[in-house]
Amino acid sequence: MTDSNKDNTLDTEEVGLTPEEEAKCWEAFSAFDKDSSKYIDANELRIVLEMMGQKTTEEEIFRMIAEADAENTGKITYVQFKRVIAE
Repeated sequence: MTDSNKDNTLDTEEVGLTPEEEAKCWEAFSAFDKDSSKYIDANELRIVLEMMGQKTTEEEIFRMIAEADAENTGKITYVQFKRVIAE
């Protein structure tokens, strides 16, 4: 999984998702991105996990974000989310 066309984004074919998987991935990302900011932050991640019945600590939330957030911004972009889903 690499940015083969060097446009700083991972296109569907670069991530290896079918168009149907891409649509479902966007749907899942949008469910987390409650404020439509194009990012998932710690609070949004916590809310969705709680809705799913998952009790998580602050440390667990930040560890989950850190695993996806290669740029260390404290939030997950769609490209980062897609990368995690495709792994």
